[in-house]
Amino acid sequence: MPSTRLTARAAATILGAVRELLLVAVALALAVPGVSARQKDVGFGVEYVLTVKPVGGPVRALHGFAVTGSPPVLPAVLGVALSFAPGYLHLCLTGDWWLIQLGLDGPVGLYLGPGLSWGANIGGAGAVSFGARAVIGLQFFPTEILELFLEAGVNVGVYVGPSGAGLSWGAPAGVGARLWF
Repeated sequence: MPSTRLTARAAATILGAVRELLLVAVALALAVPGVSARQKDVGFGVEYVLTVKPVGGPVRALHGFAVTGSPPVLPAVLGVALSFAPGYLHLCLTGDWWLIQLGLDGPVGLYLGPGLSWGANIGGAGAVSFGARAVIGLQFFPTEILELFLEAGVNVGVYVGPSGAGLSWGAPAGVGARLWF
């Protein structure tokens, strides 16, 4: 049976894909004059999150829920997520800077940017992870204050736990709604 651990080659492939995604988004931002997809200053929302990541060795899917928000004093969208799999519970804090925001067509928008993440396994021996992330999201504004969105990302960092330290990675995707005021 092949190993499901992240190899250096796989990590390089993931980082290369993130780099290419950022380059395409920057090219789009320079080529397409758009209106900011973010309509207001303060946002609050909820999201269902599915994350694929190694959990205790094998790669597994974690299901979870997140609360997201954007306070008026920060140019970032912050999130608190609780994800779970059988025998596993994970708390994650994120902060994303929407570096690129494009109005695509009418009420449809796109955002892309870098971020940071911190996570902790709850229960058991426990481990803590921290790292960088990149997110891309597709938005739909059926009204001026309601945003419906699909978001995907890549998290890459390190973890530290009782059994040692190593590379941490995950691929979260979510669907949700936010209200902007």
